[in-house]
Amino acid sequence: MSRRCRVSRTLIFSVSLLLLTETPACLEGYRPLQSGHLLRLNERGEPTLDTTFVVEPVQFEIEGFRISGWLYLPKTEGPHPLAVLTNGGGDNVRAVRSFSDFIAPGLSHCGVAALVHDKRGTGDSEGVFRETDYEDYIADAGNAGILLAQDPRFDPSRIAVAGASEGGRVAVLAASRYPTFRFVISYAGPVIDMLEHRLLAQFEHLRTVNATPEERRLAEPVMREELEAWRSGDPEANRRVDRKIVELRRTLRRSVLPATRAEMLSGSFDHLLPTWNSLHYDFVTEMERFRKPWLAIFGAHDGIVPPEVHIREIGRTTGLSGNPDVTVAVIPRSGHAPVDLETHQRVHLEGLILPWLSERGIGGSAPNED
Repeated sequence: MSRRCRVSRTLIFSVSLLLLTETPACLEGYRPLQSGHLLRLNERGEPTLDTTFVVEPVQFEIEGFRISGWLYLPKTEGPHPLAVLTNGGGDNVRAVRSFSDFIAPGLSHCGVAALVHDKRGTGDSEGVFRETDYEDYIADAGNAGILLAQDPRFDPSRIAVAGASEGGRVAVLAASRYPTFRFVISYAGPVIDMLEHRLLAQFEHLRTVNATPEERRLAEPVMREELEAWRSGDPEANRRVDRKIVELRRTLRRSVLPATRAEMLSGSFDHLLPTWNSLHYDFVTEMERFRKPWLAIFGAHDGIVPPEVHIREIGRTTGLSGNPDVTVAVIPRSGHAPVDLETHQRVHLEGLILPWLSERGIGGSAPNED
């Protein structure tokens, strides 16, 4: 059984939560597929693809760039609640959209429309990915929400934003800045300082490559210095740390040391550059003023976004903001991806998300099948 914590202004406490194996009533007899469909058994016991929603291609012009996406639309009568789904880190289209592609069919089947989109500079969306940063992704999600709120098929009072990993941070920040978003859901969404988060991720990398205590002693300080140099934007600071990295490579494995700035800019690390481009932003202070309903889900064994660190920060910022409605759910056998580490099956987060939305009046209606 998972644990759920309700964060108030003064404390975090545990309450019981439904088993994730329990299927929401609207999904009885259905199984989500990663391909963006639901599978169900027909009257002859044969698997068929779901027909209770349609997928409509859409495009938005945002800050001079064409952002391409897909609307998952329930066939029930509107106006529908809507979830704008954000993307994970990197430029691998399938990987960064995996959370959105998986969750959208279940939401739309249960009456909540969903927007899936290619992040700026990837897939069918315009832009140069290596030149983007988190501010771009926040603007894309927020402006898409504003435009869709004007569509009569959607209820502007019931629009949420949701995402996983990098998309979890983007979703919360978009909810913070854009009044269009009334609710937010994140999975493995980091909330601590950008530099400290990346440093924890690099320390986790040292663990995965079995760094020795001596390697860690020498590598960890230069990892911090390299990130601080990027954050500062000082060319001389970058040159100093690059010299240290090159010197350390004479005695340490390359795999335990960060790349130099020249290597980062060479093209081999383009998938990381938007994060490094965002190191100087102060998102923490912004979170200290955040006051909207928030469901924050974490995997208990997540080494990239360690739940205890981020839950502690949620408690701190919630205490400052006075946000009365923040719910934290910890999935016991999951890591950074919503996958059961024992069975290797996808965790069906709909069992958390749909009841949480329903409690706040954003849940959809029962589907009409063809």
